Amino acid sequence: MNIKFARDGKVIGEYRDERVPTLLQQGVLRSNDFYWDVGMTKWAVVGSKWRLLPPFPKGNAESVNKVNEPKLMWRVRLPEAPAPIPETLPTLVWVICMVYFMSVGFTILSLVALFSGLLPVSEKLREYFQSLTIFDYALDIVVFTLSLAGMIHLFMLKKTAFSLLATALAMGVVLTIYQIVAKDLLATEGSLAVVAMFIGWGINIAVIEYSRRLIERGVLR
Repeated sequence: MNIKFARDGKVIGEYRDERVPTLLQQGVLRSNDFYWDVGMTKWAVVGSKWRLLPPFPKGNAESVNKVNEPKLMWRVRLPEAPAPIPETLPTLVWVICMVYFMSVGFTILSLVALFSGLLPVSEKLREYFQSLTIFDYALDIVVFTLSLAGMIHLFMLKKTAFSLLATALAMGVVLTIYQIVAKDLLATEGSLAVVAMFIGWGINIAVIEYSRRLIERGVLR
């Protein structure tokens, strides 16, 4: 995990702990710069953790500002420290993933019941399934796999969840449009199913936006 470094109120870079002494020797970083690491609630002075000769006096950002206050015409305003990364899974992530996994289970059971003859099938729906090719099923499997992988990565708090979910949604929309044009999907599904489809897309967009915000907050890594 990289550590953030700031100077004159602006973030100047992110570096690993072991590189800091070398960067200090090279002059890239200064002892009176400030740093922020995961778990910290406020910025601290670089010299309070990493030393050069002569050693920089210990102290946090506030104490250093107070010591130098008589000599300064203005006080450096530090960037706001990022929100600490939660140690537990956010509640909303739990809810999203659990609802998704339950819906996947329900969908699989419905398909099994449908193809095994346990559920009645209308003539239009039967014709629709007969019109599907191996290519159609392969695309459905790809979209399902991307969506499932995205949810698993979201549950694991990995930022790749955003790209996986966004790709799955884009491919799902394109595939649905193709089936509407080529397979007359609207006539098969009916108006109620179309409304449900748009609601599903809206929920997916909301989840993708939520994952993007989690990346900005540093929750997804």
